[in-house]
Amino acid sequence: MSRPQFNRRQFIQQASAAFAATALPGFSLSSQASVGSDYKALVCVFLNGGNDAWNTVTPISTAEYAAYASARGHGETWGLALDQSQFLSVDKGSKLQAEGNYGMHPSLTACHSLYQQGDLAVVSGVGPLVKPTTTEQYRAAVGIIEDPSNSNHPLPSSLFGHNTQSNQWHTLNGTQNRPYGWAGRALDALHPQLTNQGLPAGISTQGRPNLLTGEFSIPYAIDPNGIQRFEGLTSGPFSPSRAAGYRRMMTATLESDTASLYQKGFAQVQASALENALKFQQALDRAPSFVSLPDGNGDGLATQLRTVAKIISAHEDFSVNRQIFFVEDTGFDTHGEQMSTQPKLLADLDHALGGFADALKSMGMWDKVVTFTQSDFGRTLTSNGDGSDHGWSGLQFVLGGAVQGGQMVGSYPTLELGTSNEIGNGNFIPDISADQYAATLANWFGVPDSALDGVCPHLANFSERHLGFLPESDSAVSRMIPRWLRGAR
Repeated sequence: MSRPQFNRRQFIQQASAAFAATALPGFSLSSQASVGSDYKALVCVFLNGGNDAWNTVTPISTAEYAAYASARGHGETWGLALDQSQFLSVDKGSKLQAEGNYGMHPSLTACHSLYQQGDLAVVSGVGPLVKPTTTEQYRAAVGIIEDPSNSNHPLPSSLFGHNTQSNQWHTLNGTQNRPYGWAGRALDALHPQLTNQGLPAGISTQGRPNLLTGEFSIPYAIDPNGIQRFEGLTSGPFSPSRAAGYRRMMTATLESDTASLYQKGFAQVQASALENALKFQQALDRAPSFVSLPDGNGDGLATQLRTVAKIISAHEDFSVNRQIFFVEDTGFDTHGEQMSTQPKLLADLDHALGGFADALKSMGMWDKVVTFTQSDFGRTLTSNGDGSDHGWSGLQFVLGGAVQGGQMVGSYPTLELGTSNEIGNGNFIPDISADQYAATLANWFGVPDSALDGVCPHLANFSERHLGFLPESDSAVSRMIPRWLRGAR
């Protein structure tokens, strides 16, 4: 993927134009864009460390549970299996390629309720893939067996590593080193529609993730509790006059004939930071108080989702049509003490997702926001004595009013060793690719099918382009898709 080349003149022109668009005196909540009546948002909840899928949603019918209990060790000191009676039963629906009945972890009461209401779907057997992969192809590709016909079968690079597999989920790298994330590419695909939004389209409460980075999309990082305020410029009785003076200084630098390219770049960054801080401050200060996500200190998931809810509440004031948010929960690398740690992690996740759902419903935004999970990888079925180790295939949650929920989608392996897609230590090859998962989300968001191959570069390798947990949509933006995004690999 080639990047456009900018010379000094183009950089200054773009920086000056961007500053002029945001730094005009008398800034108000209204912008040039049409009111965001067609608003849609995606919210990525990243479970950092690799959530153990097999205790999150588990087979509970007799034969399938017996295999799970035997492999995980039910009642053993080293065991990871929960009692069959603890799970919250769910109807798997008609889209899951697996036998038996299933249940959610007992900590997931709010998620179970959303599932029962048809507002949450479970996508199972999902993980990074370049192409559909069999056990024989995997073993040949990594050199476990000699098979010239499969020795070059492409696998995602650096499987089982935290950073590398998080990056696979974010960028859909496959075997390449791609500089942009799939959500950033989705925002790029819609870029002509987003240029006049009053708030950034990609927002993160945890730094600047690759997920949101694109050719045009630059993620805007905020604190879990909101924006860091510019002391003296965004608060206090003299802040308006100080901010106006600061704007004049930056404008003078941008318009100067003697200022260097770097001085102008610095001025643009400072000016944009101030204006975004002012806009976010207004958005957060005017947002409702959400009873389900009460104010409090800290940077936990509920706090992050409260901030996201407040920003969403201001979308009409800022004429915002599309946004993608990134939040993160930590601690899911359960090599040890899994049986005491994961229940607390899932309870916190459940509380945050349930509270976020209530907040969105209170604003009438439940149908317009889709929240989805990602995690580094699934974990091993087998126990290491006190926990589970790094795996590959896992499962994810998708929730929202638009979600065709109350069902499991994809496949669920038989939880025993030596099955057709088990590659050792209870580690399973995914049947559903992260590209298919992302494509289904991006298409609902407004990316037309004609642009999905540029957003999800391995999608063409899989027969099913849409997984069915969201309505399919197409958009008139296809004629406006940047040329380099059409069918890019």
